[in-house]
Amino acid sequence: IKEELYEDSLNWFTKALNLKPTVDLLLNKSNCLNRLGRLDEARILLERVKDEFKLDHLKTKKLLEISFRNNIDLANENVKEYRYEKAIEFFQLAIINNEDKSCLSKIASCFLKINRYDKAFSSIEEFLCLNPTKEKEANNLFADYYSALGLRELENANYDNAISFFDQAI
Repeated sequence: IKEELYEDSLNWFTKALNLKPTVDLLLNKSNCLNRLGRLDEARILLERVKDEFKLDHLKTKKLLEISFRNNIDLANENVKEYRYEKAIEFFQLAIINNEDKSCLSKIASCFLKINRYDKAFSSIEEFLCLNPTKEKEANNLFADYYSALGLRELENANYDNAISFFDQAI
């Protein structure tokens, strides 16, 4: 049902834009495209807004902030629905043009959920480098990382390796 509403809204925004293009209509259309998972089209539309309306620095920053929040919301929705790969995409989109890199921790958590330990580890390291004041959060992520590796080794009956990973988690 949700998808149908976004499709309907997208059609109405397109019709309205044909009559009179405005920044708000373009942003709303971009948001609908984002929500429908049509990320490339949404990105192109945001570029069109910047180009056609010759937005100054403050307006461009506001535009990027709206995009950031939309992507974070979409990522969180996907996490709730256990669609971690899709959540990672939205978190990565959110940080492309934003100074706030704190969602790297959420990316790391998603990678852990889908057993992509190499990607999780590098995301945790990047998070710590970009957010040195959040060492405690990074340490918790490293603990989750080593615990996950320990559980994997335990399932494979590699008990010595499992113990080693669990020790690192502590």
